Amino acid sequence: MLTKNAKKIILYALMNSRGTISSEPTPNTSEVTLTNISGTERTTDLNYYSVYSFINSLNHMSTSGSASTTFIKCGTGTTEAAEDNYKLETYATRLNCDSVVTAIGSNNTKTYTATFSNPTDADIAVTEIGFFTNFYYERKVGEDDFLLDRIVLDTPITIPAGESKPITYELSF
Repeated sequence: MLTKNAKKIILYALMNSRGTISSEPTPNTSEVTLTNISGTERTTDLNYYSVYSFINSLNHMSTSGSASTTFIKCGTGTTEAAEDNYKLETYATRLNCDSVVTAIGSNNTKTYTATFSNPTDADIAVTEIGFFTNFYYERKVGEDDFLLDRIVLDTPITIPAGESKPITYELSF
């Protein structure tokens, strides 16, 4: 489910796109308030550069969530996804994200595939997946990771002990 963070960014980008009609309304403010994974509200000036940075981050996936990238995190929570979510319910902290791949698919889709390894001696059942970005103007990696979309799975994805498994996240437009 798309979060309020994602909706605010998209709305701001739409409000600030310039067309050829001179009577087009302009936004009252260039600031937007987003909630980071700590639950802290961060207000930033989403100028043209910031919107471009966000769009650019959708094209640059990372294994760790470095500045101006998108990334996937897995969890074991089961509470239904809601637009007010700003973090996963329970992070699967023992999983390692080893590699990432992005591709443009058919029918206006963009896919993000992250391969996760389980270095423990127990299977890990992934029940929730989050799609994040870190594009905040001040670029405080880790502190300013923003959840854009959260999915709670009907059927868990089990990553066996000592093995790896790819998880694909698809955005459709």
